[in-house]
Amino acid sequence: MDRAAFSEFAKERIIQSVITIKGNRYPAFSLKYPAFYYFYFDDLSIKVKRNTAFLFIQKKKFVGEIKYKEISKVKIAIIQKLTNVMHVPTKVLQAEIVLFLKEGEAYHLDCESIGVFPDLIKQLQKKKIKIDDPLEIIELLKQKETEEKALDYVRDKIEEVAVKKGIELLRVTIKPI
Repeated sequence: MDRAAFSEFAKERIIQSVITIKGNRYPAFSLKYPAFYYFYFDDLSIKVKRNTAFLFIQKKKFVGEIKYKEISKVKIAIIQKLTNVMHVPTKVLQAEIVLFLKEGEAYHLDCESIGVFPDLIKQLQKKKIKIDDPLEIIELLKQKETEEKALDYVRDKIEEVAVKKGIELLRVTIKPI
């Protein structure tokens, strides 16, 4: 699969992803949703690799890369997904990241870990990429002195912020925006 084929694939779905930024992997281990693709944010570009599993042996096949200059903006948000814990239905929070490219394409990613946000925001700001943040995640993260406390604060406050802004957190579709 090359970049063009990846773009066609991405048009039709939200991509469950593992994201690596400066050596930090999010999530550290996929618990509920296996990743379709791995996204590696480095200083030059975002490298995309497809996850292929055969007999529990995972291989990552290089698909292509997205140069930061190709990106017009990135939307960050938090969504809820339904899951089961010990046969009890529950909701989990996940990071939602949408990369909008200047040529009109959009790649809609989900990541199991909202812990990706501090590193992602720093990387995007460093590259001077506009961040669309409808849930004010950046402001929520600034409220506490450590990253761990900030992420706990986001988990505690995100539903309240969503209600105030009229944003539905629960995602029940697999179709991208």
